[in-house]
Amino acid sequence: MVLPAGFEYETQIILRGTGLYQLQVPANSAGVYRHDGSRLAVKSPRDKRLTEFVWEIQSKDLLLLTEAPPAAKVGADYRGAVLRRMPAESVLPTELKEQEQEQEQRPEETAAESEES
Repeated sequence: MVLPAGFEYETQIILRGTGLYQLQVPANSAGVYRHDGSRLAVKSPRDKRLTEFVWEIQSKDLLLLTEAPPAAKVGADYRGAVLRRMPAESVLPTELKEQEQEQEQRPEETAAESEES
């Protein structure tokens, strides 16, 4: 997630039931959202006062925050925040990334080991 002020947060969106998704992020917009056409509208916010968050689904990889509580309520105007899906290889566990990097650095050894098996 990238906020209009430039702050970035790693975020997870988890399916919680038919048309329900949980937005896990250390920010005000965390909570359970309902899929409604081309939008995700907050159904159960983590902070019960913040019921105005709505994300517009721009594509399968991009969400744009179009509705949010007023700045007086949360301290900033979050409209315009962006959620972007990361490529799968960028979210691999660290150990797998290290193993892949090692194999890329030693392709001859990996090929020789395969032939010996």
